[in-house]
Amino acid sequence: MLTKAPDPDIFLAAINDVRQAATRSGKAHPRVAFCGERAGRLWPAGRTAEAVQLEQFCGELAHDVDILCAYPVPYTKDDQALSRMCAVHTAVSAS
Repeated sequence: MLTKAPDPDIFLAAINDVRQAATRSGKAHPRVAFCGERAGRLWPAGRTAEAVQLEQFCGELAHDVDILCAYPVPYTKDDQALSRMCAVHTAVSAS
């Protein structure tokens, strides 16, 4: 059970640590990709505001970070809040 709201400083620091490690790997154009499940776990628990906040944190990351989000909820076209959330993503798959 999730009891604590995401902390933006801890979240961004962790991602930046991974980005720095990728840079140190020596590749000319390092990219970082991660799969986030927390927003998808907050959403069905009724904590949609926190899920949105977490998505906004992700939006603050540089464009060299790929984020794969997972929302394990039934998606219906009449879920306006989830439809708005999906609209800010580059690609959405309802499979």
